[in-house]
Amino acid sequence: MMANVLHITVLLSVMVLGLLIPPVQSTCSVDVSQRTNVTFGTEEEYSAPGYPENYLPNENCVHLFVAETGYKIRFEFEEFHVENREDSECRYDYVEFYDGDSTSDRHLGRYCGHKIPPPVLSTGRELMVLFVSDNSIEPGSFKAEVESVAEDYLEPYHLGQCGGLLHADQGEFTSPGYPYGYEANEYCVYFITSETRDTIQLHFTSFDLEVHHSCQYDFVKVLDGNDLQNSPVLGKFCGGEDNRPPRIIESSGSMMIVIFHSDVSIHYEGFYAKFAINQIGFPDIPPASSLPNSVAVPVCDLSREIGRASCRERV
Repeated sequence: MMANVLHITVLLSVMVLGLLIPPVQSTCSVDVSQRTNVTFGTEEEYSAPGYPENYLPNENCVHLFVAETGYKIRFEFEEFHVENREDSECRYDYVEFYDGDSTSDRHLGRYCGHKIPPPVLSTGRELMVLFVSDNSIEPGSFKAEVESVAEDYLEPYHLGQCGGLLHADQGEFTSPGYPYGYEANEYCVYFITSETRDTIQLHFTSFDLEVHHSCQYDFVKVLDGNDLQNSPVLGKFCGGEDNRPPRIIESSGSMMIVIFHSDVSIHYEGFYAKFAINQIGFPDIPPASSLPNSVAVPVCDLSREIGRASCRERV
């Protein structure tokens, strides 16, 4: 009898607490009227709801930053800890950017994880920032500085940086730590764009990633466009004879995304890549059909067991 009374008492207590404690709700708004005018020479702070405490689940926040005429927005994270599950490609919690005042404008990137993303630049006066968290509880928060810069300002890309915007007719980029090896749990997104309407060509001069028959562990994925979620996949590449990238990968338009992902285990030297618009291209690289099969793809042999030369020795 006493056990039944105790059980009923516990149930009533839980019910009362459920009535007294409201469900966890978002602390921000999806109303784009949350806007900040950014004046040249000043800095604005943007942070996760509740910063410096952890953000809550089920957040759905939209904020619009607007620069003065003749200027554009530069957004730089100072702290960044956002949930990133294995192979999620930022499907759960993320911060996302659009080059304008709506999600129909050009997509500038989606970020998650614990590495600070590269600075984000708008091309015009407006930059839309979205922050989304799913219904699970994961510790995390972030803080950023937002400023107004001249409309002709370009953010320098530093070789070896994990991801970034490469806005040029030609250039080069590498995986973090190349050629000395990348770290565990890398998730780097390289957005390649050009002011021309020319297509973009991508060529790997060195490519050394973990071997897997379907590239589930460490990989490079190339997308045809500027949308991380919806752009067609031009290829997913990793170590092994059957998974190496072709000599030239070409987009159908003037934008391309390159994603580099590493897991928690074996790590290799990484990659070195060059890109160019098709008017410039790579005229010194003969078509693969004109070469013997043994040299059709100018990348490193990835089978450590057979003792071939390393990437550094063969670039």
